[in-house]
Amino acid sequence: MQKEKNRVPTSPFLTFAYNILVSTYFLRKSKYLFAVWRKFWDMVARNKGKYVSTHIHGSKAIVPVGHWYLLVLKTYPKFNSPLKSLIRYAEKFYSKDLVVVDVGSAVGDTVLLIEEISTRKNKYICIDGDVEYNYIIKENLNHLGERFYLINSLVSSKNEEIGKIVKDNPTTGTANSSIKEKASFLDDLLKNEANIDVIKIDIDGFDGRAISGATEILNKFSPMIIFEWNVPLYESLHNDILEPFKVLISSGYSKFYWFDNFGNFLLYQNSIDESVLIEMAKLSNLKYSSSGLHYDIIAIKELNNFVEYIN
Repeated sequence: MQKEKNRVPTSPFLTFAYNILVSTYFLRKSKYLFAVWRKFWDMVARNKGKYVSTHIHGSKAIVPVGHWYLLVLKTYPKFNSPLKSLIRYAEKFYSKDLVVVDVGSAVGDTVLLIEEISTRKNKYICIDGDVEYNYIIKENLNHLGERFYLINSLVSSKNEEIGKIVKDNPTTGTANSSIKEKASFLDDLLKNEANIDVIKIDIDGFDGRAISGATEILNKFSPMIIFEWNVPLYESLHNDILEPFKVLISSGYSKFYWFDNFGNFLLYQNSIDESVLIEMAKLSNLKYSSSGLHYDIIAIKELNNFVEYIN
């Protein structure tokens, strides 16, 4: 049975303008034409609280006006390389439909990407603590029917209160508000799941806390993990930058594959050398203001040949 639609109203005019701007983003290659393009983009993006209809990974989708995910894909073609590589590897390793947990689902783009590249009838559990995104996720993934369900919750290492999500732009947000909201932990949120194959975590500085709250899942199911390691955000939130690695090592994970935030493969580690982590953290802090440098890291237990699947 198809789920009931939770309609998000869109503006036809802003939809037209947004999609024209996305399709003409190649004008960035010209200094003068891009200046004109940017003026129109800023005019459209000023319409806060409005939504547009577009296509993401071949599926019709609703996004907040000014949402720049599609622009990122045009600028950095390898942006999703880590996730694509992991899904291809997981499908080779498991001879069944995957159970994918998407922590920090935003507008549902991770699920739409997997649906685009996968031939399986995968099940998706989306977890997001942003109320606005919850409405959008339901709209964008409703067509998956019973293969998708949404949990509206902030995620931390335990049941506690953390900062409410603050969005400085239409695309990303961080749980750094002085206003507190209830957060839960993955072992509790997913306690009724019979199996979990892949977990993607992208919650802007709380990724380590989320992994700390999933030790039962890590030990029981040994899921493949992809998480963001954004050192400046970890530190601004007073979170331990080494936390995700400590938890994963203690749970038996021994293979770590590093990518930068543009999707480029950087290095492979068999176990973790803390001195390497410190140097990578220093590099991120040094370049974050100019390039936003942070890392996407894939963690796998005792499995081999994943590197053959990297683009």
